[in-house]
Amino acid sequence: MALEDIIKKIEVEAEEKVKEIEAETKKAISHIEEKGVRELDRKKKEILAEAEKQKKSIIEKARFDFKGETKDKITERKLKVIDDVYLKVFGELSNLKKEDYLKLLDKFWSKISDKSGLEIFIADKRENETNEFFQGKGVQIAGTVNSQGGFIAKTSKLEVDNTFESIINNFKKEVDMEVVKILFNS
Repeated sequence: MALEDIIKKIEVEAEEKVKEIEAETKKAISHIEEKGVRELDRKKKEILAEAEKQKKSIIEKARFDFKGETKDKITERKLKVIDDVYLKVFGELSNLKKEDYLKLLDKFWSKISDKSGLEIFIADKRENETNEFFQGKGVQIAGTVNSQGGFIAKTSKLEVDNTFESIINNFKKEVDMEVVKILFNS
């Protein structure tokens, strides 16, 4: 099989995987909207775990089938597929219905154990909804941050960044470390 044929085959497989992941993401988001924030967390983890599983499979195949520059090109394409998944998840989080968004904020808020002396910086893209959530919580809204959703809670000793961007980026860093291990520890 010629190198060009192998590359085309991998591209077709990657496109199929993108379509599969997009379909799974849409299905998962509809469930999230129906079942609320607990379902959101479960489905998000499920989608990301499936994406990570598929990514590992694709990268493992590329590692055994190709060497040198060809391997790098194929790996780059596969990682693009994974990045597309992150963008989709981020987009879905950014477009949550108000009710689901408020439930998600409540989950983030409940994970902060010491709420005394907190200053809250809210997402500027959902400022009204986030302000509404914090009414009656006894915290000071110190300002806004450039974000699609969530908030940052600060004290002089602590900063908890619960913005959508931070959550996705932190998960992406963990997955990227696993990708590096898979690619370079063999």
